[in-house]
Amino acid sequence: MPKKQPENKASKIINKSGNKLLLQTAKFFEEKLWDVNVAPYYLDPITGKPREIDIIVKKKFPVSAGRNGIERVEEVTIRLFIECKYLNEEATTVLWLRDKNLNEAKKLVINNSVIGNDETKIPILTDCKHHQLNENKVIKLSAYADNDPISSAIGSTLNSLAFFRKQYTDYSYYVDFPIIIIDPNGNLFAENSSNQNGYEQVNEPL
Repeated sequence: MPKKQPENKASKIINKSGNKLLLQTAKFFEEKLWDVNVAPYYLDPITGKPREIDIIVKKKFPVSAGRNGIERVEEVTIRLFIECKYLNEEATTVLWLRDKNLNEAKKLVINNSVIGNDETKIPILTDCKHHQLNENKVIKLSAYADNDPISSAIGSTLNSLAFFRKQYTDYSYYVDFPIIIIDPNGNLFAENSSNQNGYEQVNEPL
């Protein structure tokens, strides 16, 4: 009787790990000439313990600025605080999506962007496909099997953003964004009352 082959422990770890998605994301930004920092540590503001975020990327962009009739070129640094989530069976997640309140989204853009209080410039941002003005749905609620990947990712991106915002002083103008990238791996679903099952599978990365 042939011996049963031992389970390949390394393959099991690799298949459950999200490191492949993390490295693919890092490579994408490296090819776009962003500065990429993989797995930097920060201090948790509540526990004081060191934790790590998957990736921080940054890149400087020239911007034109005018004052008192004088045109000059300055730089703004964009930083993205990124968590990559690969959903295995233990992290199976259901999302409840709802239509975005576009009026509130416009207010957010006006109050938190370079256009200031000039609402006439909203069409410019719409033409540029500003992410907050897209007519896509937003996540209102989520439920999960054993592990909660969404809440942990939100906490990690926001806490690391707050920590590193105090550390960097090498530039005057910067904009920070928390980003969560999800590879559903067949384990992400969205509630859909119009569907016979009451839900639909999400197959595209988010």
